[in-house]
Amino acid sequence: SLGVPDRLEALEALQELVEDVDNARDLMAAGGFAEVKGLLAAEEPRLQAGAAWVLGTAAQNDEALQSHLCSAEVDVMPGLARLFREAASAEVRAKALYAASALQRSHALGRRQFELAGGVHALVDALAGEAAASKLRLKSLTLLADLVAAAAG
Repeated sequence: SLGVPDRLEALEALQELVEDVDNARDLMAAGGFAEVKGLLAAEEPRLQAGAAWVLGTAAQNDEALQSHLCSAEVDVMPGLARLFREAASAEVRAKALYAASALQRSHALGRRQFELAGGVHALVDALAGEAAASKLRLKSLTLLADLVAAAAG
Protein backbone atom coordinates (compact mmCIF):
# COMPACT_ATOMS: atom_id res chain seq x y z
CA SER A 1 0.00 0.00 0.00
CA LEU A 2 1.19 3.49 -0.82
CA GLY A 3 2.02 5.97 1.90
CA VAL A 4 0.35 9.37 2.25
CA PRO A 5 3.04 11.33 0.32
CA ASP A 6 2.79 8.95 -2.66
CA ARG A 7 -1.01 9.09 -2.60
CA LEU A 8 -0.94 12.89 -2.49
CA GLU A 9 1.41 12.96 -5.45
CA ALA A 10 -0.87 10.58 -7.35
CA LEU A 11 -3.92 12.73 -6.57
CA GLU A 12 -2.13 15.84 -7.83
CA ALA A 13 -1.21 14.07 -11.07
CA LEU A 14 -4.76 12.74 -11.41
CA GLN A 15 -6.22 16.20 -10.83
CA GLU A 16 -4.09 17.59 -13.65
CA LEU A 17 -5.11 14.72 -15.93
CA VAL A 18 -8.86 15.10 -15.37
CA GLU A 19 -8.67 18.76 -16.38
CA ASP A 20 -8.87 17.27 -19.88
CA VAL A 21 -12.42 15.97 -20.36
CA ASP A 22 -11.23 13.02 -22.45
CA ASN A 23 -8.97 11.85 -19.62
CA ALA A 24 -11.79 12.33 -17.12
CA ARG A 25 -14.10 10.23 -19.31
CA ASP A 26 -11.43 7.53 -19.56
CA LEU A 27 -11.17 7.46 -15.76
CA MET A 28 -14.96 7.22 -15.60
CA ALA A 29 -14.98 4.29 -18.07
CA ALA A 30 -12.29 2.52 -16.02
CA GLY A 31 -14.32 2.92 -12.80
CA GLY A 32 -11.62 5.07 -11.24
CA PHE A 33 -13.90 7.59 -9.59
CA ALA A 34 -15.11 5.00 -7.08
CA GLU A 35 -11.51 4.74 -5.84
CA VAL A 36 -11.25 8.53 -5.58
CA LYS A 37 -14.56 8.62 -3.70
CA GLY A 38 -13.13 6.20 -1.16
CA LEU A 39 -10.46 8.75 -0.25
CA LEU A 40 -13.15 11.20 0.90
CA ALA A 41 -13.38 8.96 3.97
CA ALA A 42 -9.61 8.75 4.52
CA GLU A 43 -8.31 9.66 7.96
CA GLU A 44 -5.70 12.01 6.45
CA PRO A 45 -7.27 15.43 5.69
CA ARG A 46 -4.86 16.09 2.82
CA LEU A 47 -6.13 12.95 1.07
CA GLN A 48 -9.72 14.07 1.60
CA ALA A 49 -8.91 17.49 0.10
CA GLY A 50 -7.05 15.94 -2.82
CA ALA A 51 -9.90 13.55 -3.61
CA ALA A 52 -12.46 16.37 -3.49
CA TRP A 53 -10.25 18.45 -5.78
CA VAL A 54 -10.05 15.63 -8.35
CA LEU A 55 -13.82 15.13 -8.25
CA GLY A 56 -14.53 18.84 -8.60
CA THR A 57 -12.11 19.28 -11.47
CA ALA A 58 -13.65 16.36 -13.37
CA ALA A 59 -17.23 17.43 -12.67
CA GLN A 60 -16.81 20.99 -13.88
CA ASN A 61 -15.95 19.82 -17.36
CA ASP A 62 -18.83 17.68 -18.49
CA GLU A 63 -22.52 16.91 -17.82
CA ALA A 64 -21.93 13.18 -18.38
CA LEU A 65 -19.28 13.23 -15.65
CA GLN A 66 -21.60 15.14 -13.33
CA SER A 67 -24.27 12.51 -13.92
CA HIS A 68 -21.81 9.67 -13.35
CA LEU A 69 -20.52 11.15 -10.09
CA CYS A 70 -24.12 11.65 -8.90
CA SER A 71 -25.21 8.17 -9.99
CA ALA A 72 -26.10 5.47 -7.48
CA GLU A 73 -22.95 3.66 -8.63
CA VAL A 74 -20.60 6.41 -7.43
CA ASP A 75 -22.76 8.85 -5.41
CA VAL A 76 -20.09 11.26 -4.15
CA MET A 77 -22.37 14.06 -2.92
CA PRO A 78 -23.09 12.68 0.58
CA GLY A 79 -19.36 12.35 1.28
CA LEU A 80 -18.65 15.85 -0.02
CA ALA A 81 -21.49 17.37 2.01
CA ARG A 82 -20.27 15.56 5.12
CA LEU A 83 -16.76 16.94 4.66
CA PHE A 84 -18.10 20.45 4.07
CA ARG A 85 -20.16 20.25 7.26
CA GLU A 86 -17.80 18.37 9.56
CA ALA A 87 -14.15 18.57 8.50
CA ALA A 88 -11.86 20.37 10.93
CA SER A 89 -9.57 21.50 8.10
CA ALA A 90 -10.57 24.66 6.23
CA GLU A 91 -8.79 23.30 3.14
CA VAL A 92 -10.90 20.13 3.21
CA ARG A 93 -14.11 22.14 3.63
CA ALA A 94 -13.13 24.45 0.75
CA LYS A 95 -12.26 21.59 -1.62
CA ALA A 96 -15.46 19.73 -0.69
CA LEU A 97 -17.47 22.87 -1.42
CA TYR A 98 -15.61 23.30 -4.73
CA ALA A 99 -16.50 19.75 -5.77
CA ALA A 100 -20.12 20.03 -4.60
CA SER A 101 -20.45 23.29 -6.53
CA ALA A 102 -19.05 21.71 -9.69
CA LEU A 103 -21.41 18.75 -9.40
CA GLN A 104 -24.56 20.84 -9.13
CA ARG A 105 -23.70 23.67 -11.54
CA SER A 106 -26.30 23.52 -14.35
CA HIS A 107 -27.16 20.00 -13.23
CA ALA A 108 -30.55 19.39 -11.61
CA LEU A 109 -29.67 15.96 -10.17
CA GLY A 110 -26.55 17.39 -8.55
CA ARG A 111 -28.58 20.23 -7.01
CA ARG A 112 -31.15 17.78 -5.68
CA GLN A 113 -28.50 15.53 -4.18
CA PHE A 114 -26.79 18.55 -2.60
CA GLU A 115 -30.09 19.50 -0.97
CA LEU A 116 -30.80 15.92 0.18
CA ALA A 117 -27.30 15.66 1.68
CA GLY A 118 -27.94 18.76 3.82
CA GLY A 119 -25.77 20.99 1.67
CA VAL A 120 -28.02 24.04 1.84
CA HIS A 121 -28.15 23.90 5.64
CA ALA A 122 -24.37 23.52 5.70
CA LEU A 123 -24.04 26.63 3.50
CA VAL A 124 -26.24 28.64 5.86
CA ASP A 125 -24.24 27.38 8.84
CA ALA A 126 -20.97 28.33 7.11
CA LEU A 127 -22.29 31.83 6.49
CA ALA A 128 -23.46 32.19 10.08
CA GLY A 129 -20.30 30.80 11.68
CA GLU A 130 -17.89 33.42 12.90
CA ALA A 131 -14.98 31.02 12.64
CA ALA A 132 -15.47 30.41 8.93
CA ALA A 133 -12.69 31.73 6.76
CA SER A 134 -13.79 34.68 4.64
CA LYS A 135 -12.89 32.80 1.44
CA LEU A 136 -15.09 29.88 2.48
CA ARG A 137 -17.91 32.29 3.34
CA LEU A 138 -17.64 33.91 -0.09
CA LYS A 139 -17.75 30.52 -1.83
CA SER A 140 -20.72 29.49 0.30
CA LEU A 141 -22.58 32.69 -0.50
CA THR A 142 -21.85 32.31 -4.21
CA LEU A 143 -23.15 28.75 -4.26
CA LEU A 144 -26.23 29.71 -2.27
CA ALA A 145 -26.95 32.51 -4.77
CA ASP A 146 -26.51 30.03 -7.64
CA LEU A 147 -28.98 27.65 -6.01
CA VAL A 148 -31.53 30.42 -5.54
CA ALA A 149 -31.10 31.52 -9.16
CA ALA A 150 -31.51 27.93 -10.40
CA ALA A 151 -34.67 27.49 -8.33
CA ALA A 152 -36.09 30.75 -9.69
CA GLY A 153 -35.14 29.94 -13.29
